[in-house]
Amino acid sequence: MVIPNGIDLDRYSKPKVDRRLMRQQLRVEGAFVLLSVGRLHPYQKDYETLLRAFEIVRKSLQHAKLLIAGEGDGLPEIRCAVQQLHLESDVQLLGHREDVPELMAAADALVFSTRFEGFGRVAAEAMAAGLPVVASNVNGVRYVCDYGRAGLLCEPRDHEDMARSIIAVARRPALRQQLVDRGRERACNEFSEENMVRRHEDLYLSLMTRSSYKRGSERIDDPH
Repeated sequence: MVIPNGIDLDRYSKPKVDRRLMRQQLRVEGAFVLLSVGRLHPYQKDYETLLRAFEIVRKSLQHAKLLIAGEGDGLPEIRCAVQQLHLESDVQLLGHREDVPELMAAADALVFSTRFEGFGRVAAEAMAAGLPVVASNVNGVRYVCDYGRAGLLCEPRDHEDMARSIIAVARRPALRQQLVDRGRERACNEFSEENMVRRHEDLYLSLMTRSSYKRGSERIDDPH
């Protein structure tokens, strides 16, 4: 039995700063804003694929911007890649942020490029925030995105596939809204803190019942 992590749905669905003000602060008014959130770990997160995908996206969507929130050992490599791909004017490296729900409110889509994940919490948080998700098709993320029903899944380390998915979300409002609706539904039904607590309680009760039954059976079978 797998019990997924719980998230505070209200924290992501009701940010403290409204979208318009946050976009002004980030200087992305009028842009199609992609957001990436996570630890900048060079062996787990795949920012090379994300940046190469964004290079393609920017040619098709000239108003696209990419925000990367997080810190870690991979930051120097990411900075170097941004410069080599000439993306300085359209990519912001935000560092560690405590206002992720507000960043999500300002964004138009979450892009989650990774090599492996145990769960993929940020994708669930984005769904709760009402963001469409484009993500690498790897273990935990695949589950969070309901195997492609609640998020667009891309072949891992395939920047062209990721670029196509991002462009589709940007250019197809109906697809974008479908992902938002399905993502919110999945976040509410599967990843709320209340559901996590209830599932733990159900599991403990089930284990206690089995243990009691087993002890009772052992007493009945004992001829002495």
